[in-house]
This record gives sequence, C-alpha cells and structure tokens, in this order.
Amino acid sequence: MKGNYSSPDSMLRELSQQSLYPDITYGLDSGGDPKHIPDLTHAQFKAFHQRHYHPSNAKLFFYGDDDPNERLRLLDAYLGAFGRIDVDATVPLQPPFRRP
Repeated sequence: MKGNYSSPDSMLRELSQQSLYPDITYGLDSGGDPKHIPDLTHAQFKAFHQRHYHPSNAKLFFYGDDDPNERLRLLDAYLGAFGRIDVDATVPLQPPFRRP
C-alpha cells in the first residue's frame, strides 16, 4: 500500500474513482483506507470475510480435459461441507449528480 499511496498516478486514479463514484463501492479503496484500517475490529474483519469469501459467493471456472465427473466429485467433497448463504454482492448504479 505504501507504493500505491506514493505514486502520483495511483493517487490520481484513486481520487478520480472517489469523485466519479462517491456513493458506491467503486469510490472506495479496495484495500481499505490505511488511515482507517486500525479502526477495524477483528470481529468486523472476520464477519466480512465469512460473508464475502464464502463458496456461495464464488464463481468457479474449469479448464482442461480431465474427467468432469471426477472434477465435480472433488468439488462436492470440499464444498459440500459449506451450507448455502444468501450474499447480495450487487453494486448499484451511481445516482446521477444534481449538477456538474
């Protein structure tokens, strides 16, 4: 993060994103604002991770000529241990600006 925050190009990109998308996810720093990271509690971090890094929120892609049935068997052996949760990961549209 130090490298990102010491690069003028990176800072311009961050500020542009924040200006264009002030009300939605795209206006936030994906790694978190370093000034506010110490305010994050372990419980908040863990809850976020459990929700957004859950297999219910995963997209799996396959490539290769291996046996599809074996591939699915292996996935079921691993993912079958997880219960399904509803994860709303949609990003709304940025509301229009009232004026330039």
